[in-house]
Parts: sequence; C-alpha cells; structure tokens
Amino acid sequence: MCGLVTILAPEPRRDLARTADRMAETIAHRGPDGRGLLALESTCPPDARAEQIVQPALNPAAPVRIALAHRRLAVQDTSEAGLQPMASADGSAILSFNGEIYNFRQLAHELTCEGVHFRTGCDTELLVELLAREGIECLPRLEGMFAFSLVDTRSGRLFVARDRFGIKPLYLWRAPQGELCIASEIKALTAHPDWRARANTPRVLDYLNRGVIDHVPGETLFADVCSLCPGTWAAFSLDDARQVDAGRWFDLEHASPPQGRSLADLLDRSVRQHLISDVPVGSCLSGGIDSSAIVALAARALHEKSLDANFHAIHARADDPHIDESASARQLAQHAHVQLHEVTPTGAELFDRLDQLVWAQDEPFGSPSIFAQFKLIQCARELGLKVMLDGQGADEQLCGYHAFFKAALAEHFASLHFLRAHVHAHAVRKLHGVGLVTQVAQALAGLAPSGVRSLLRTRLGTRKPLLA
Repeated sequence: MCGLVTILAPEPRRDLARTADRMAETIAHRGPDGRGLLALESTCPPDARAEQIVQPALNPAAPVRIALAHRRLAVQDTSEAGLQPMASADGSAILSFNGEIYNFRQLAHELTCEGVHFRTGCDTELLVELLAREGIECLPRLEGMFAFSLVDTRSGRLFVARDRFGIKPLYLWRAPQGELCIASEIKALTAHPDWRARANTPRVLDYLNRGVIDHVPGETLFADVCSLCPGTWAAFSLDDARQVDAGRWFDLEHASPPQGRSLADLLDRSVRQHLISDVPVGSCLSGGIDSSAIVALAARALHEKSLDANFHAIHARADDPHIDESASARQLAQHAHVQLHEVTPTGAELFDRLDQLVWAQDEPFGSPSIFAQFKLIQCARELGLKVMLDGQGADEQLCGYHAFFKAALAEHFASLHFLRAHVHAHAVRKLHGVGLVTQVAQALAGLAPSGVRSLLRTRLGTRKPLLA
C-alpha cells in the first residue's frame, strides 16, 4: 500500500507544500520505499512552473495552490523511476496513486502500439498515461485495486477515484479556510494545522447502539470527513474546489457477470494476477476454506514457475482448542509445500497494544479478530513480505455466516417453496442447533414490510455527506 495526500487551496499559500508533506509523514508507514512532493504555483501545466521534490528538504517560501505528497511502497519496478507524484509524458496530468493495476502490461502494450513510449516498468506510469489520454472513461478497463488523485491541467480539474469494491481507502475533508484535503487515512488529516476532531454524532450512536459504522454511504465517524464511495469518481474545479461533479463508474447490480467461466477458474485467474510483483508475496492462512483455497492456488501457480520454495503463509492460532484451526492450516501448508509461520494473539496483549490498534484503524471496529489480523501483518513485515494475499469477503459473497440462513429461509417462504424451506430449516437445526420456531420467526420478521421493520429500530437523522 502507498500513502497519498493532496491539497487544493482557494488561494496560493506559502505553507501548503510543507503542510502536505507533514500530513503524508503521518502515514509514512504506508510507504517506506520512497517519498515525493509536487507543488504547483497555479493551474498552469507543470512544465511551466512546478517544483518536484523527492528529498525531505523543501523551499517553503514559494506560495502554491496545489500540493501532492506521496509515500511509496514499491511493488512494481522498485527503482526510483517509479517515484510519485508522476507526471504524464506531455506534462498535462499529475498522478498520486495507491494500489496495483494487474492488467497494466496488457494495457501498456495497447498504448505502445498507439505510439506511447514508457520510461518505467511500473503500473503508475501506465495509469497516468491512460488517464491523460482517456480520462475517467478508462476506469472500467482497469483490473485491480486503487485510489488516486489526478491533477488534469488541460481540463482544469482535480479527479479522485476509487476501485470497484473500495479495497483502497480515500478520505476527503474541507478545512475551515477552504482547502480541499484528500488522504489515504483519516490520521493524515489530523496533521493539518486547522484540524479539529469532532464526532459525527448520528454515526457514533449507530456504532454504540447497533455496532455499524458504514451503512451511510460516504460518512465516517468524524464530522465533515467523508470516504469516497467504492466504484465512484469526483472532479473538482482547480479554480474553485466548491464546484464538483461526481458519478459512479461501477455498479455491481448492473455489472455483466463473466460468461463461460466457473468460480474455480475465476478464482485461479484472480490469484495469479495478485502474484504479479517484483517483491516477495505471502498469504494469510486461517485454515478455513477461503484462505486454504488461495494458498493452494498460489502455491500451484508459483510451482509452475519454480518459485514456490520462498512462498510463506502466516496463521493465527488460538489457545482455545474449540476454535483453533492450526491443525488444518498445517495440513494445508504441508500439502502445498509452503513455509508456515504461526502467531498467537492473546487477550492480555490485545489490551496492552490497544492504543496501537486504534491508531492503526482510525475508526472503531466490530470484532477483536482485527487484532489477529494486526499480528499477522506484523509477522509479514518481519519476514520482509510486502504483498499479502487473504481470503477476506468470501463469507459475505458465498453466504457463509449464520445470518444468511434466515435470509435463505425467508426467500423460500416468499417463493412458496415450502419443501425447500423444510429441508433448509431441518439442516440448520441439525448442523447448528437453531430451533425450528426461532428460524421461522426470524424469517417471517425479515419478510415484514419495511415500515414495520423500521418501527423496531431507532430512527436516527442523517446528514448529506460531501459526496453521496
């Protein structure tokens, strides 16, 4: 992951570049391999009046309106040629980017055939050249995870965008003096001299009352700080950041499903794409179906290239034998011929390191399992692994949680498939011990009109976020 900070001020400010650099330093842990800063005095093309600084020393005397600071985690082309912010060949576009484009070689080949000459082997250069030529219309062509800010001097706009599912974060905040501040983490905003933390009270109550923090698109638990929604873009005028256009470039409900390919084929292709890296790649391994499948597929792909000897997997074991899955993890690691490392999170250590965990997360979280993930990633860092595969999200996509059982039963009732409902309910009772009466009551409650369900919940007011 990389860290980015972009500030667009209404008037030139002498301390803007230094402020952006200081904010980026707050999230330097996201990018230990390089730092960059680019400041523009005005909205003219950067080859006319721009100063790019890749060293800590700054000249704070020059007043500027736009500042882009970056901290790099080098994954593709680890040379200094990949430092950001990066300008397009014609100087019309300046990109600050966090993420990885997995099909960048294919897209680079297409642009090369059109006459584009690439100076590096990193996906950042591909992205800035593609955006300079096609603008946000190119976003559906990207396969990967990303969040970026782009200064387009030809259109006079600052673009921000986020990947389909919001894997990479991006936050926006308007400072009291009118600056538009964009950052990879909320904590970067706290380094702005005008930052004052204020709670977004309705969302705080949502969390305390129901344990939810992300059901209102774009809002965070901090007042006036919004998160750019997954699959969306926004464009701010460089002359007046209050003028903003926004849109959705990806909508899962209207997305065309892959044709003629099984889930196994799609998963194998995705794993192979995620292995594209110039640095070592590892994986988390819980011992469950999702992470076991990923490790097995990754090991097979690396074995085909004789690269599997250095593949590492990390497992978080539990002291409680009822929930410990270390035996399954070891069995899979032995079968796939991967090097397995184990960590053991404890409750005492969780409380000892709670301040570190809260600082890393920025916002509250719903389960102490995040601490196990914290320990896994810490181990990966000690092993020198910069890229980690993981099985997050499989239970949500494939209905692995118990909450989905009542939804499936409700769907059978609504479709008048009573035999299927009977088989489903008895299977849930046998496997998980949930009584038939309880299952039926939960399913029928889910079928109640929305107005009735609303009466069962506490109605909280919502405020319109910066970007809906």
